[in-house]
Amino acid sequence: MVAIWVGLSPAQIGYGAGASSGSEGSSFVQAGYYVYVTPSNVYVQYFVFTFDNGQELNAYENYIPAEGTVTRLDVSLGNFENGTAMAQFFVLYSNGATWTTKVYESIPWTLTGSAMSVVEAPESSSGFRYELPYLSGGMINFNFAYIGEDGNEHTGPSTNPSGTIYADVYQLGSSSAYNSAYAEIYNGWPYSSYGGWSYLYQFTYPGIGTTYGL
Repeated sequence: MVAIWVGLSPAQIGYGAGASSGSEGSSFVQAGYYVYVTPSNVYVQYFVFTFDNGQELNAYENYIPAEGTVTRLDVSLGNFENGTAMAQFFVLYSNGATWTTKVYESIPWTLTGSAMSVVEAPESSSGFRYELPYLSGGMINFNFAYIGEDGNEHTGPSTNPSGTIYADVYQLGSSSAYNSAYAEIYNGWPYSSYGGWSYLYQFTYPGIGTTYGL
């Protein structure tokens, strides 16, 4: 299983006054997909979860309709700043069929301090988490709008004023022989005129070599 999701947190990350790097991992609302791969099929489940100080408050998950082979998965997540977030899901199938739905989620805060785009590696039956460069195919694009330090609205990260975007690449925390790669952003390019960007990551494995993933 691979989990692909976006998240919004009340915590601010990065540097400077009021920054709380790391705390976005304990309070956030997330929306995305689980992709289950078996020897005979692929199953996709969509989900929305809310965590506050590490405690799960709300949870929703369900399977997307089995309309055929999935060729595109979209998810967007917005904060209405009134204690409600909305996740919107869109699926495109190889036969041209589409499916979409919205999920409203109650959250215990109003303002958003940081946004996340995360891909989580699958876990083996023995509990080890494999690293994603061993998987192939696919691309992740993200876009967002925000008010910058200059007080103006920007569509990021292509037009952001200096110092307002901060990105981290996190190593997997679990102990495993498979989790020894060093990850870094190798290249990036605009994906759309609406602020979407795509990134190419380079993964360096001791004694194995270098692979790349989008």
